[in-house]
Amino acid sequence: MRQKVMRRLPRRHLSMPRRYGLAALMVLAAGGIRLALPVIGPPYLFFIPPVMAVAFLLGNGPGLFATALATLLAVGLFIPPYYTLQIPFEQWTATALFALVAAALALVCSAFRRTLDARDADLAQLRQALADAADGRAAADASNAFLSGVLASSADCITVLDLDARLTFMSEGGRRSMEVANFATIHHAPWPELWQGEARAEAEAAVAEARAGRAARFQGLAHTMRGRPLWWDVAVTPMLDGDGQPERLLCVARDITAQRRLEEQQQLLNQELKHRLKNTLAMVQAVMNQTLRQSRSLPEAQEALEARLVALSGAHGGLLDMQSQGAEIHEVVRAALLPHESRASAFRVEGPSLRLSSRCALALTLALHELATNAAKYGALSAENGWVSLSWRILPPFDGAETTFQLRWQESGGPPVQPPARAGFGSFMIRRTLPGYFEGSANLDFRPEGLLYQLEGPVASLHEGQGQQG
Repeated sequence: MRQKVMRRLPRRHLSMPRRYGLAALMVLAAGGIRLALPVIGPPYLFFIPPVMAVAFLLGNGPGLFATALATLLAVGLFIPPYYTLQIPFEQWTATALFALVAAALALVCSAFRRTLDARDADLAQLRQALADAADGRAAADASNAFLSGVLASSADCITVLDLDARLTFMSEGGRRSMEVANFATIHHAPWPELWQGEARAEAEAAVAEARAGRAARFQGLAHTMRGRPLWWDVAVTPMLDGDGQPERLLCVARDITAQRRLEEQQQLLNQELKHRLKNTLAMVQAVMNQTLRQSRSLPEAQEALEARLVALSGAHGGLLDMQSQGAEIHEVVRAALLPHESRASAFRVEGPSLRLSSRCALALTLALHELATNAAKYGALSAENGWVSLSWRILPPFDGAETTFQLRWQESGGPPVQPPARAGFGSFMIRRTLPGYFEGSANLDFRPEGLLYQLEGPVASLHEGQGQQG
């Protein structure tokens, strides 16, 4: 309440003449009121309140001026003989005492007002400081919330280590990526021990570099807390104190598992392309030799060779077409065996109609192409009377198992079969890659009387095309 009144007072907005004029009005008003009252005797006590009010409200000068004016009014108007300064000595003594007391009170009131003003100024500064501090806290909270949001939304695993390479902080995104349910379980755990294989030594080397004030980077394998293997691209940098010395280590790890898988798939595709080119050249050579042996004239050989090379090209074109859409299994078999059309009678194909996904169709085409190529080079198709039985069937569920697709490739009538000295890319593909697409298993048996290959997998995998390479 006092502060509201004080703010409304015009002291600081009045010029000095106006202050003195207002002081005179207040004293004259008090004198007029005193004259109107039926009271006899000196009015000293009556003038003290207006003098104090003037000094408090308007300052030292107006307060002392009000004291002097009140003294003159008291002597001239209220002490006989009236309207003259020829009053008794004892009244002069009382008047002087009044003047001294009133002046002292004026100075005290003015000083009190200055004290209140100073306190109000200090309080205003304090309130402003508190407001600034609150704004600073709000800004800090907003900044912390922003940084927390950035860390939470980032998929990178951001960690802070002490100089002993122990975990002291992990971002929310990092806890999600590393499948950490409760960070307290790994708090202060040695960070290099999270890495597997050669990556552990690289992590320790990166920590040593960062301790020395240098940034380091490496790629490595680390398992999540649930055992899921992930590949990471990791940058380790020192966090410096005021003296420029490392006090903590910052590690930013980005999940590159998908990139690594793409690189591995690209390597596999490159190997497959290299292998297919070699097989294509071998197939062309086998077709040429067989055509020349069976032809009775050069024009006949030329015509037959051209037809067979066109068929071989069509088979490879069919492989590319099957990457974008599914295929019926008989079409897959026909495309795979098309280069061996001249030995069509050597194939005994039997099985129900089935629709294959594009992935399974392509994988099966490559596998049959591989088996047929090997048969033409080393197996049953390399002999005049050799033949191949290719069959497939659907086995009903048994003992809780799923409905199963089974494919069988059996060679007969060829030269005695011997296991190869080492397994090549083709064997790897039909033993490991193809079963992965069919979510099943495969068996390659090098029987002396003829090679036997069997593939089994759930029927659901034929249509969904969700199997992964093994």
